Amino acid sequence: MPDVVGIRFKQCGKIYNFEVNGIEVPPGARVVVESEMGLSLGFVVLPIRSIEQPEQQLKKVLRIATDEDLENDKNNRSMEEEARAFCMEKVKGRGLSMKIVGTEVTLEILPQSSEPG
Repeated sequence: MPDVVGIRFKQCGKIYNFEVNGIEVPPGARVVVESEMGLSLGFVVLPIRSIEQPEQQLKKVLRIATDEDLENDKNNRSMEEEARAFCMEKVKGRGLSMKIVGTEVTLEILPQSSEPG
């Protein structure tokens, strides 16, 4: 029986189970996890507990978030706003009947090249 914690990625988002992988993670902790999109930062909202049979293979908690992870997350929020504004500009400029509902950047961002590309 795997030990899991409940993690939420957004303030009012869905709670997902992640295997604790032997790491002590109290409720309220910010953690780095493997997600469908890559490395993500989440909040532990449910304490460690054992579950019988997971419905699917569980992703793992990799570590308690470091100061560097938190700084990267802060920078990513700025990048998300820039991406949202860029997308809204393109949608409006092309006269499309679309609504941008969100933008999201994971902790695994690639370094930007200084060469034109």
